[in-house]
Amino acid sequence: MGNAHSDLSPSAANRWMACPGSVRECRKVPKLPTGESAAEGTVAHALCEQFVEGEIDSLELMGRIGETVTESGHEIEITEEMVDAVIEYADLCKADIAKISGMGRPLPVIAKTEVRVKVDLGENEELWGTADRVTYQKGNTLIVRDFKFGYNVVEVENNPQLAIYAIGVMDQEAGWAFDEVRLAVFQPRARHEDGSDREWVTTPGELKEWKRKLKSHVEDTMADNAPVVAGSHCRWCAAKIGCPAVNGAIAEAAQADFSTAPSPETAKKDVGTLVQEARTWPTRKIANILEWEEPIKAIIEAAKDVAREMLSSGLEVPGFKLVDGRSNRKWIDEDDVVAEFDGVLGTKLWEKKLLSPAKLEKLVGKGKIDHLTFKPEAQKAIARDTDPRRPALTSAQEDFKEVPTADPLVDELMGETQPTKKKIWA
Repeated sequence: MGNAHSDLSPSAANRWMACPGSVRECRKVPKLPTGESAAEGTVAHALCEQFVEGEIDSLELMGRIGETVTESGHEIEITEEMVDAVIEYADLCKADIAKISGMGRPLPVIAKTEVRVKVDLGENEELWGTADRVTYQKGNTLIVRDFKFGYNVVEVENNPQLAIYAIGVMDQEAGWAFDEVRLAVFQPRARHEDGSDREWVTTPGELKEWKRKLKSHVEDTMADNAPVVAGSHCRWCAAKIGCPAVNGAIAEAAQADFSTAPSPETAKKDVGTLVQEARTWPTRKIANILEWEEPIKAIIEAAKDVAREMLSSGLEVPGFKLVDGRSNRKWIDEDDVVAEFDGVLGTKLWEKKLLSPAKLEKLVGKGKIDHLTFKPEAQKAIARDTDPRRPALTSAQEDFKEVPTADPLVDELMGETQPTKKKIWA
């Protein structure tokens, strides 16, 4: 199936479908080292595969909490949160088998983990990837499940990555004779009002339309003059540094919105000046700047990675240098420390720490600690209006969320005996 990494990665489909020229541009840049978040996801995926396939049992999995493994040059700790996610994912995989088996059809139910699939688009057109979990019964139902351990919310409806996986499974081994296709994303760490496990129910007919659309997009990426198009998808593009479309869009935004703003150096010294200037801008200009927040952040982080690599190699980056970061000492072997000092210090060698509410609740059960906990008010964040989280109340709405009624007797006569407060905001 070609190289170890596909130019047309299913996970990057949103990017190359929107910007066909990005495939050509990404080939020109050297591959950057794997980031820590990606390495953490790789470790979590490996645990999922081992646990779902029965290579390790629950006791072995739980016993790995606190273990540190090296992945792509990063030290990744296997945390309780990671293990909980793996167990929940395995339960979902079992439920998929039970769901299909319970439909009473005679054919066997097939379940596979880490399935390499390829979409048949004709000669010289490669579109392939690896699906985390595939469960199906021919002539009945196909379920494709994707596990994501990151924080970035992924919408499941009309998700091109999942569509590619499903089409690849049907093209390669399962055929297209299904009553329904269920495409699911499990994101234990991403906040979504529909929960961590979300599903897109579709049909082979709809996916055939997707296949035709994908073929057209793949052909667009192969054109010598494939255009580069700037947008939110730039955040994940390896070629974003120096991309003419990105630079042009940022320059245009800067001309429109920062023409009267102070220079970066002045802004550092007087943030208040920039804030006051911003208060005079029309809301459309504010929105135009915010549109570029994530792509610009990603460009800066990518530039830091390149600069770190160049400086480490002895090359100069004008105006910048490498400095040592903060590092704390660690024990070489904790058992050696205990052996040497336990007899001298006894209990003083150990610190006691109260369990977190989440950990204690696992031991005593849900609802048993509610009266002992509270949630501090979190700072409100700005998000796109397409963000799946519910809108937060404004300060004015918070102030008027509950107001006392005029008279409890009036409430009683009106049929409202409890409570003595009325909510006027949903």
